[in-house]
Amino acid sequence: MDEWFTVRPFCLKLLSVCLLVRAAGVAGCSSECSCTQFLTNCTGSHLRQLPAGIPLSTQQLILSDNNISILPPLALNYLGGLLYLDFSNNSLTEISHSSLLNLKILVYLDLSRNQLRRITHLTFRSLTGMVVLKASRNKELDFIDNRAFSTNQKLQELDISGNGLTFIDASMLEALPHLRSVRLSGNPWTCNCSTHLLMAHFNRFKRKELKRYRKLRRAISFKYSKRPNVMTQEHIAKANTNIGVHAGTKHSG
Repeated sequence: MDEWFTVRPFCLKLLSVCLLVRAAGVAGCSSECSCTQFLTNCTGSHLRQLPAGIPLSTQQLILSDNNISILPPLALNYLGGLLYLDFSNNSLTEISHSSLLNLKILVYLDLSRNQLRRITHLTFRSLTGMVVLKASRNKELDFIDNRAFSTNQKLQELDISGNGLTFIDASMLEALPHLRSVRLSGNPWTCNCSTHLLMAHFNRFKRKELKRYRKLRRAISFKYSKRPNVMTQEHIAKANTNIGVHAGTKHSG
């Protein structure tokens, strides 16, 4: 009993610390969202504008399946630690470059299934850390400036399928050194010289990737061919035994 009274104050203090830490992790969370320390999820909350409460510690923000039509300038700039932003299936018609101005370490951005009309050279200018961009199924999107991704040198995956694009400058994609995946299907492309240049670029891209794959495959094959093979060792052991037996028999004769 004495031990229980000794331990009890410590347990109560520990519990209170845990509750405080938990409360601090979701401080300022909007009633329309669910929040943990690094995640704010407002999916399908019938929002028409950004929620008032997004915790400062948020690294992953999900605003999909709402009816948000405007992303106000500087609205997200206080979320300097944001890595993942899902704005899919809303009603955005445009994005001011100042709306994303301070999101320099953002890695993943999903703007698919909105009503975007154009992507200018300023739209993603500040997103220097962006690796994945999804901007598909924006039926009104018919223009992407040839400098739109000039500062997004880390971009690896780009999805602009299912839009209203008739033209895209191939040099815009050639300037992205780490690009690995591009989706362009479902656009009403105009067949002209620019389209042929784009297809030529992708043929070069495919050959380059195929060459890289074959080189990697050869490297892997070489690496594993140097490893001891159990079956080979067994065959060698049997062969040595047979040789020994044969030599012994011959010597006896």
